[in-house]
Amino acid sequence: MIKTVHQFKMLCEQKRARVTPPRLAAFKIIRKEKQPITAYELLDKMSLYLSNPRPPTAYRALEFLEELNIINRIDSLNAYMLRKHRDSTTVVYAICDECGWVEELDPTYLDRDLWGASDYNGWLMFCSKVEVCGLCDRCKNSALEEMNRGRN
Repeated sequence: MIKTVHQFKMLCEQKRARVTPPRLAAFKIIRKEKQPITAYELLDKMSLYLSNPRPPTAYRALEFLEELNIINRIDSLNAYMLRKHRDSTTVVYAICDECGWVEELDPTYLDRDLWGASDYNGWLMFCSKVEVCGLCDRCKNSALEEMNRGRN
């Protein structure tokens, strides 16, 4: 996971990509977020770093960060989140239906299975994105307690 500005700048240098003020601002904002952020939330926060940022500025910065595999778009939420497992071609997000909490899961086993399944079926897989819906640990425990109270 790319967490520091130094790591971000080193990656950009490796990829021969320019570090522009909007790109740097977007990275600084997203790396501090614990949960996904929408483009318009990012745009609002970019005004702390830039003078009068416009929507295309935020979208271009998000596209850049996505191309570098630093963030990923969570399609069902139309929001973006810092990637924990950048080395994997598979990204897996668990989304709690109750409280909305989002967590990136370790894709190691799923990645291997998806590669095997796609190869077996004659496909060449480049990447995969999985969004799992359910209950986070806290909401699951609350639901179980509720169910147990109902039985007594």
